[in-house]
Amino acid sequence: MIVPMRSFKVDADKGTVSNGGNTAMYSDDHGVTWQTGQPNKSGEWTVTEAPDGALIGNIRYNGYRQNYYSTDGGAKWPGFSDYPASQLPTPEKGCAGSVIVKDNWLYYCGAKGITATSSHDDRGILYLAKAKFFDGHSHTFNAADHMVLYDKAAGYTCMALMPDGDLVIVAELGDLPGFTKTSTRPEGWIRLDLFILSSK
Repeated sequence: MIVPMRSFKVDADKGTVSNGGNTAMYSDDHGVTWQTGQPNKSGEWTVTEAPDGALIGNIRYNGYRQNYYSTDGGAKWPGFSDYPASQLPTPEKGCAGSVIVKDNWLYYCGAKGITATSSHDDRGILYLAKAKFFDGHSHTFNAADHMVLYDKAAGYTCMALMPDGDLVIVAELGDLPGFTKTSTRPEGWIRLDLFILSSK
């Protein structure tokens, strides 16, 4: 079991909070005891397991996506690389996305990004990307394999596999091209939607 976390350092005397970086809590005994892994860069991230047993971490970092991996169950995350924007496009300031492994493919779901206007931001176009593994946990996303799931405002996502193999995606969506910039947001400006992609 593994839980990706984003930590913060609190100085109660100074009344300050600073970034402590990402880490992961993991358990090898079904949650009876827990260990904390080594910190790495900070950003919203999700974790999945590659076919060779390595853990793959996908992180939002400074307006692009990064790939991390751990080969010791989440204790250390020694390697990382940047995804080219052509493989995993994202809004200018980034947006949380999610990853999951299914049938030896790595899937990513998140907002692609659009041109912002005075009325809405650039978080738009929800898409699904997939990458085939090679040489263990190495992988490459191909823009030709991107699937658009929703062509308007799109934000945070989460993915899971059903017992029958169907892929479930939960996503924040809106009815404008991107999310509204108004300081007072109207009722219904954002909602949670559910996608079920059949394995058949």
